[in-house]
Amino acid sequence: MGVALDPIKLFKQYFWWLAIAGVVGVGVGVVAHFALLRFFPFYRSEVVFEMTSQITEASEITTTVSNSESEIERFIGGQVFVLTSAPLLTQAVNDDPSIRNDTTWAKKYISKQTNLPDTVAMVKDLAKIVGARSVPDSNMVVLHATTHSPTDAATIVKAVKGAYMRQLDKNKNSEASDILESLTSQLNGVQEERRLLEESMSKLLSDNQVTSLDERLTKQAMELSTQLPLVSEIRQNLEVARDQLKSYEEQLASPGGATYPEIVRSQVKTHPVISRFEVQLADLDSALRTARSSLGENNIQTKRLKKSIAAMREQESLERERLLEETFIQLIEMTRSQIQSLEAAEIETQSTIDQAERKLSDLKQVSEDYTNMQTDQQRLADTESVLKTSIDSQRAIVERKASSRVKVQYNEEVPDEPVFPQIIYVVPAVFILIVGFSTGLIVLRELMEQRVRTPQDVALIPRARVVGVIPDASEDPSQPTDPQSAVRNNPAGVIAESVRQIRTNVLKNFAQNGHKSLLIVGGMPGSGASSLISNLASSMAAIDLRVLVIDGNFRRPNMHKCFALTEGPGLGELLMGSVSLTDAIQHTVETGLDVITAGAPGNRVFERLTTTSMSRALDEARASYDIVLLDSPPAIVAGDAMALANRCDAAILVVRAFGEKRGLVSRVRNQLDESRAEVLGVVLNAVRSAAGGYFKRNIRATHEYQNGMANELEKARVRRLEKPSDSTKA
Repeated sequence: MGVALDPIKLFKQYFWWLAIAGVVGVGVGVVAHFALLRFFPFYRSEVVFEMTSQITEASEITTTVSNSESEIERFIGGQVFVLTSAPLLTQAVNDDPSIRNDTTWAKKYISKQTNLPDTVAMVKDLAKIVGARSVPDSNMVVLHATTHSPTDAATIVKAVKGAYMRQLDKNKNSEASDILESLTSQLNGVQEERRLLEESMSKLLSDNQVTSLDERLTKQAMELSTQLPLVSEIRQNLEVARDQLKSYEEQLASPGGATYPEIVRSQVKTHPVISRFEVQLADLDSALRTARSSLGENNIQTKRLKKSIAAMREQESLERERLLEETFIQLIEMTRSQIQSLEAAEIETQSTIDQAERKLSDLKQVSEDYTNMQTDQQRLADTESVLKTSIDSQRAIVERKASSRVKVQYNEEVPDEPVFPQIIYVVPAVFILIVGFSTGLIVLRELMEQRVRTPQDVALIPRARVVGVIPDASEDPSQPTDPQSAVRNNPAGVIAESVRQIRTNVLKNFAQNGHKSLLIVGGMPGSGASSLISNLASSMAAIDLRVLVIDGNFRRPNMHKCFALTEGPGLGELLMGSVSLTDAIQHTVETGLDVITAGAPGNRVFERLTTTSMSRALDEARASYDIVLLDSPPAIVAGDAMALANRCDAAILVVRAFGEKRGLVSRVRNQLDESRAEVLGVVLNAVRSAAGGYFKRNIRATHEYQNGMANELEKARVRRLEKPSDSTKA
């Protein structure tokens, strides 16, 4: 519901209500206990059963051996259900005549005409009377019957116990037979599955023509191991040949001419053609040396020999180049042929490897399947052995006279004391009921409360911010005689300190946004807007601000009373144009604080508050004063406040605690949002400590702190006055 509740505050506020409710609860509880004991008691008779684990071995002597906690827990849960089931209760009613003949409870179900019981109705009511429960951390189960008569309770629980024990004896042999049948069926199934598995194993070996899986696997693995190094060698040679071919092709296509490898140059150097050229050149060089020594360097014969040598060398160079290119191309072609051969060998070898791997994989799969079948065969053999042992053990258990899994630990007795009522339960229950009901009424009252009482209530209103809180004058320990002049007459009071906190918030906002005029408007009549204006004006003037108060409440003006001034001339005459702003201003006894009253009654025309004259007056006031404070009629009874809000820089809404509802405050807040003025927030006025658990403590702390400071200042002033001057000492 959008309401914040403080449990501590509510407890303190409604302590005496809760205390009275508690006393009433105790008294009503005591009376209720004795009334119930006299007219509506309940007696309970009980039977205790011990539930034990099931016998799993024929050699077990007792049935108390616990072989599985979860099994015994499930068994106990099942028996608790059986003890209260309709079939068992029907059997108890039909088989045991003591319920029909010996209990006063059953008389109301006996037909007077036929003298026969209504079994269906008896069983339906018996299901409400009889109950069963397991005892925690034990293997005990309690069967109980609760009636208004102690003998009826004992008789009923005895009859149900007898029907239950008879049903256990009946089911014991049937259960053992079912177990043997189930075990035998399981054994037959396991044997059949084992036979089929052995046939599958034989068929697997014959289909794959395998006599020895290990020998075939070893042979295939050896064949594969011989091929893997071969293909690795081929791939290595192929990689070398491809790199060599790439290098030859790059040398042949070199931009500056082919670069021949050394092997090509060696082959060309030993070529017969080159050898013949070298022999001829050697002969010409020998003839040239002879001609030079005998004929001289310039002889015709010598020159002819030189030309012959040069021509021979040029021819030899051309022939060498041709042979290098031809030999290099042959080398490249040979390398390509080698690569093709290696690639063919690689493909052939890899095909052989792939075929060997497939064969090896198939053999491994066959081996794995065969191994799994062997494992399953062993598992089935073990299961068959276990089932045979279980069948033999179960037959031995059935043949022996073993005791039942359920034993009666304690038989029923006629109770001598009622289980209800008991004073230790009835009184606290009634106490809690009445106190809880009272608490619910208190919480409901708080939830339905729509009045604004605390700052938390203001915070619940959308976009409503609390600017400040002013306590009720009766809560201020300084006891101000006139709340409108609390700042002037009681500066150390809590109201004055609250106004100073509001002043700090307002001035901080004005300094940030450059505002000067502030409209203070009340929600309802009596909200305290005029008191806030007078105190806020005095507080601002006390810090050397030039403050002008304008009384814009033409309907019920109050500023002239707050500052003991005359009614006119004032704002009414100023808007008429009969006086100037200077003539309308009245000075107060406080330095820096001036007031423009509402004016004479005949000159207060409401419509003039919305004219340009009002705007001009505010502009002149802003130019002459640091802060301009405007009073206005309550927003809920007149539209003057909204007209003034469109001409002011900021606005504050004043709300009286316990006097106005959240809906009204929200509506006025939204109306102010639509005006020109910036809405600073809400001031909650006349807050009483009864509205909150912590407010009274805060007021006391503020008063003690303020008056402590005031006393210290006064003592210091007295000490300064009593201290002799330096001239007196001299």
